[in-house]
Amino acid sequence: MRYSRSQFLSLAVVLGISALGGWWAAFPPSSPRAASSGAPDPEAAATGARGKMREDRPGIPGAAGQVVLSPEAVREIQGELLELLKSGTLDDGGDADGNSNKLLVLCRMARSACLISQLSPGEQEEVFGQLPESIRGEAFTLLKSFGDSLKTDSTPLTTGDFAERMTAAQNEMESYLTLSKWGATDPAGLLQYWKVEAVKPGAAEWTKSLMGNTFWEIGAANPRLMMREAMTVADPALRKSMLKTVHLNPLYAGEKSQWPADGDGMLKQLIAEKPDQREGELMGVLAKRLKHETPEEARLWVESLELGPDSRDWTEKAMVSAWRSVDRKSATEWMLAHAPPEERSDQIAEFVSWWTDAGVPRDLKLTAAEPDIAACADWILSLGITPETEKGIGILADGWIQAGEPAAALAWAQAIPDPATRATCLAKVTTQIERRYPDTWRAMLDAAGLPAR
Repeated sequence: MRYSRSQFLSLAVVLGISALGGWWAAFPPSSPRAASSGAPDPEAAATGARGKMREDRPGIPGAAGQVVLSPEAVREIQGELLELLKSGTLDDGGDADGNSNKLLVLCRMARSACLISQLSPGEQEEVFGQLPESIRGEAFTLLKSFGDSLKTDSTPLTTGDFAERMTAAQNEMESYLTLSKWGATDPAGLLQYWKVEAVKPGAAEWTKSLMGNTFWEIGAANPRLMMREAMTVADPALRKSMLKTVHLNPLYAGEKSQWPADGDGMLKQLIAEKPDQREGELMGVLAKRLKHETPEEARLWVESLELGPDSRDWTEKAMVSAWRSVDRKSATEWMLAHAPPEERSDQIAEFVSWWTDAGVPRDLKLTAAEPDIAACADWILSLGITPETEKGIGILADGWIQAGEPAAALAWAQAIPDPATRATCLAKVTTQIERRYPDTWRAMLDAAGLPAR
C-alpha cells in the first residue's frame, strides 16, 4: 500500500515524540569518528593526520538545569533541518509505479521533527522562511502537528479515555497519535481494544493499515506481553507480523539479578518462530548480557540453551558480533583461534571490514561500535604482513581512504606481498584518491613513490 502524505506526517510526528523519550537512541545523530594514522611505515603515511568529523553540538548550562544551545549549535541544527526539508522529506518517495523507500523517508521525517523540537519559534521561522513556497505549507503542517503532539494530559488516561478518543478522532492523524500514546502507556489495554475492534463487521481501517506500526510500540513497551499475545493468534501470517515487533534484549537491560527467570524459554521459542532472524535475536540478548558477565559465562549460557546440533556456526557468529561491541580485539582473536587454517584469511578480512566500518550493514551502522582503523592496523601488524593477511590489508587500505588518510592507504596497499594483489589494490586506491582529490592526487602518488597514470 502506498502511504499518503498525511500518513507520513503522522508517522513522523510519532517517531519524533519517541525520540524525546529515548526510542530514537537506536538511531542517534552522527557522532565523532576520528581516525588516527597507522601504517607499516608511519613516516610514509600522513603523520598526525586525523579524519575530520562533526563534534558534539556545544551547549551552555541554562536556568533550572536546562541546556541552552550555543549560537553555533543552533546554526548547525538549522542547517541540518533545512537540508532535510529541501531533500524531499515531505515527499512519500514514490515513483510512477508506486514504489517507495518508506523507512528512509520516515527516518528523515522523524529526524526533522527532532531537530524542530530543539529550536525556538523564531529559530524555526528562520528555517521555514527559506523553503520554497511549494513545500512551505506542508512543512508548517509538520511543525504544528509535532507541537500539538507534545501537549501532555493533565491526568493519566485510562483505557476508556483512549477508546473515547479513538471514537472522536476526526482523521487518520488523530487516530494514529492516539494509538501511539495508547501503545506506549497502556499496551495491554490497546491490545484488548484491538482484538475487539478487529473482528467487528466493517472493522475500521486502522485495525489493518495502522495497527502494524502500533505493534512495534507495544512490543517495545512490553515485549513479553506482545509475544504472549502473538502466540495465541491462529493466523500464521498475523502471528508472524506480530512477532516481528518482539525483541527480548530489553528484558536484559538491567542488573543480572533482574533478568527474567523465563527468559531462556522465551528466547528459544522466539528463535523457533523466527529462524531467519535467530542470529540477530541471540546477538541482541548477548549484547546486553555481556555488560554484566564475562564472554566465557555468556558462551556457556548459549551452550546451555541446547539450540540444536546445527547451531554452533550461527551461535558463534552471534557471540562474536555481540562481543566485539564490548571488546573488538578479544572477540576477533577468539574467533580466529577457532577458525580452520583454510578460513583464516577470509576471517581476517571479515574482521577488518567490521573494524573499519566497511562491512557493517547499512541498517546497523548507526548502532555498531565506532570504527577504529588505527587499532585495526596495529592488529594486522601483530599478525604480520603475510599472504594470510593481504586480503584484510586491501580492506584496511580502503578504510584509510574513507577516513581521509590517502597516504596511509597507499602505504598499506604497497605493503601487500603478492604482486598481482598489490597491483589490484593500488589501482583501486589510486582511483579513489583521484576522485576525492582531483587537484592533488598526482602529488600524493609522487610522495608515495608511485607513478601517476
